[in-house]
Amino acid sequence: MPEEKKTTEEDKNISEKDKDDKLKDDKTSEKGASESSSDSKDSKSRYRIVWIAASSVLIAIILFLGVAGFGFYKLGWENNFILSVAKTLRLPVALYDSKAISYNDFQSDIDTLKFFYNAQASSNPGLVVVPPDSFLKKSVLSRLIRERFLTESADELGVTVSQADIDNEFKSLSSLEESEGAVQKTLQELYNWTEEEFKKKVLEPFLFRAKLQEYIAADEVINAEAKKQAEEALALIRAGEREFEDIAKEYSQDTTAASGGDLGYFSTGQMVPEFEEAAFALAIGETSGIVKTQFGYHIILLTERIEGTDESPEQLRASHILIQSKDVDEWINEQLANKKVSVLLSELEWKDDCGLVLGVNETCDQNELLDVASSQVGGAAPLNTIE
Repeated sequence: MPEEKKTTEEDKNISEKDKDDKLKDDKTSEKGASESSSDSKDSKSRYRIVWIAASSVLIAIILFLGVAGFGFYKLGWENNFILSVAKTLRLPVALYDSKAISYNDFQSDIDTLKFFYNAQASSNPGLVVVPPDSFLKKSVLSRLIRERFLTESADELGVTVSQADIDNEFKSLSSLEESEGAVQKTLQELYNWTEEEFKKKVLEPFLFRAKLQEYIAADEVINAEAKKQAEEALALIRAGEREFEDIAKEYSQDTTAASGGDLGYFSTGQMVPEFEEAAFALAIGETSGIVKTQFGYHIILLTERIEGTDESPEQLRASHILIQSKDVDEWINEQLANKKVSVLLSELEWKDDCGLVLGVNETCDQNELLDVASSQVGGAAPLNTIE
């Protein structure tokens, strides 16, 4: 019995110890849970603070960009800070078929024109006046939009300009200078450009334009109306009811129209090949059929022939009627009328009738571009819109 009693007391002590240990474990668990809950609350609090701070910064940036954009586009703000923002963010100044014309390209060309006109004004005081900023903006933006369309159209029509074409054109221009160094000096002094910048900004668009003009001039569909007019003029000549001179004055579209189409005297090598071949094949008083050249549709009347001698070549005197092929600028204007062009700068808008960026209240017939261009004397600007 004593041993049994002892065992019972030991069991009782062990049971009480287990209770104490469990109680301690429960307290430890409660403390851990409490600390874990506290840490979770602190973490959530820190996340909330970070999120609020980040949201505040984002809202501030959005508001700033909104105000800056509104000021730049609608109010015409042009302080250095706003312009630096426009340059950094590459804000668009116009949209052509939803594609942006960037402020960077726009401002770069304006800076070039200002440099050019200032250089010209310094070299020719009193003869060249630096145009106002409003003129430069319209001129540059018009050119950028038209060039974008020109190069894209050339690509669609398969008209290409190679690097070799550009380099050869540059060599041709360089041959007019005393040395390559003289060319570099001229580019630097007049335009503040490197050779590569000049090739990219001037020669490449120039060659695209020239090649596209050749393509347009050769296209019978594009020039169907011009050919129809030439056929009308030829029918009148063959009817014999009116003099060639009178018909030329009515139909011809070049500067000889006023004089009845008289071209004066010329010899071989002075006219384009197609014209020359047709003219030299005529008898005096004979009229050609329709002769197609890069300039358009000609009707030629041979009026005199002077036989060549040992001292001078054979010469012809002829008159002609010229119905011109569609000009590349005219074609661009027609095509751009079907494109969506949006000018984003305040007080400026795109005019479909003439394919130019003008003031809101300006018209294609009366505008600053024509007024300033016609008043300038001196060298031609490198990025002219008015050809």
